[in-house]
Amino acid sequence: MAGAGTGAAGNVAQERMSRIAHNLRLMRELRQVLGALQEAGVAALVLKGAALQSTVYGIDERDMMDVDLLVAASERAAAAKVLSAMGLKRRIEPSRPL
Repeated sequence: MAGAGTGAAGNVAQERMSRIAHNLRLMRELRQVLGALQEAGVAALVLKGAALQSTVYGIDERDMMDVDLLVAASERAAAAKVLSAMGLKRRIEPSRPL
């Protein structure tokens, strides 16, 4: 029976490592995005999961699926241009103007 626990523990460890790698990729991409926005003179505020990832949660405690940024309405077009130039795409259209 000792092998059954090891298998489950191994799966948990593998899932944790996968989550860490995924979250680190997203955080690296976020740093690149923030740098590009800053270069373009666009101020952005990191919201929700990504902000909490570095302040409340550990890198391995929560899956991040996306990154939420807040930019001023007056900088929205400039931000979209920067993100588009980086090959990033909006997944969901806003339901109302920001």
